Order: sequence, then C-alpha cells, then structure tokens
Amino acid sequence: MLTNARRVALALVTICAIFGLHVGSATAQVTITVDENGNSSFGGSPLPFTVGPDGGPGGSPTALTYQLPFLGTAGDLVVNEPPLNESRSELIRFDGNGHLFFYSDVTPSDGVNALADIGVPESFQSNAVLTSEVGTEGNNSITYTPTSGQPGFFTGTAITYVIISDAAAAIPEPSSLALLATGLGLLALRRRRPEARGQALRKRFQ
Repeated sequence: MLTNARRVALALVTICAIFGLHVGSATAQVTITVDENGNSSFGGSPLPFTVGPDGGPGGSPTALTYQLPFLGTAGDLVVNEPPLNESRSELIRFDGNGHLFFYSDVTPSDGVNALADIGVPESFQSNAVLTSEVGTEGNNSITYTPTSGQPGFFTGTAITYVIISDAAAAIPEPSSLALLATGLGLLALRRRRPEARGQALRKRFQ
C-alpha cells in the first residue's frame, strides 16, 4: 500500500520523465540570414563564405558560397519576382555537403553590383522548390522554412532561411548627417584659428 509520501514521489518522477521526453524530442529553432554580398547571420555570428565552384547542374566556377553549420538536404530553391514578372530572379542551391550557393540574375536596371550577380543556372537539381520574393523592388527578401525532404532541410531542426535580395544601401539618418556636418565645421574652425594667429604674429613683427 502506497503512503502519501510515496504517491507524491511517484507523481514527481512521472512528471519529470514526461517533461524530459518532451524536452528531448523538442525541435531546435534556427534562423539563418544570407544576402547577395557575403553578409550573413547565424546565432549572432556570420557564416564563412567564399567565391568558388558549384558542381551542381549548370553551376558556376565563381558562385557565392556560404558554409552552413550542418549538411542539409540537397536541392534548389528557385525564386521568382512577381512585381516585375521575372522568372528565376534568384536561385539558392544546397549541395547536401553543407554549402549554400547564392545566384542572382543580372538585369540592366540592377546592374552588376553584388557577388551573387552572375546570373541564374538554366539547369536545376531534381529536388527543386519554387517560391517568390516579397517586398518592394530594391529591398526584396524570401523567408523559407523547409519541411522534410525539401532543399536545406536538416533533421531535428526547424530552420528558417531569410534570403535578402537587392538590399538597398543604408542611408544615413538626418541626425547622423547633422552630426557629421558639425564635426567637419569644428575641424575647419580649428584649422582657421592657427592660421589667423600666424597672420597676427607676422603683422606684429613686420
């Protein structure tokens, strides 16, 4: 026969076991951000990148290549840009060996101004997913969370890729510009004072 103390102890052990199973089976949440110029973020740190060969279908010898912290499922994320009706405006390729290749199209309006602006391969891997950019032109992005079997998926981890395309250059805020102007003005004033003193001394001794 169980005493009250033993019942409480058994209940606590059961609760701990259930909680432990729940925590052990929990899926890790991860966000990886990459852009066209080698800028990235993973857990507050940048990912290593290089410009090198992509051995996939139609791959370039000078593809912008990120090193992921895991292998991931091989495949291509094919990106369309609805506002301009552009098909294949970007292609994000996962090779299954921990590499993410970033391809971006080359259009006369955009110019070639980023490492990924080398055009998009005409051939894809058999495992391909189609998605679309969102946001205004010049500040487009894709948020992509693969499910099992899709490109970039890694078992036991819910990965969200934030892919920034055609990111606009940072524009200084008005307060920053005012501060810069003040600093330049003070430098000019400080430079003029010694010159004025020198002229006064020369007049005195003439």
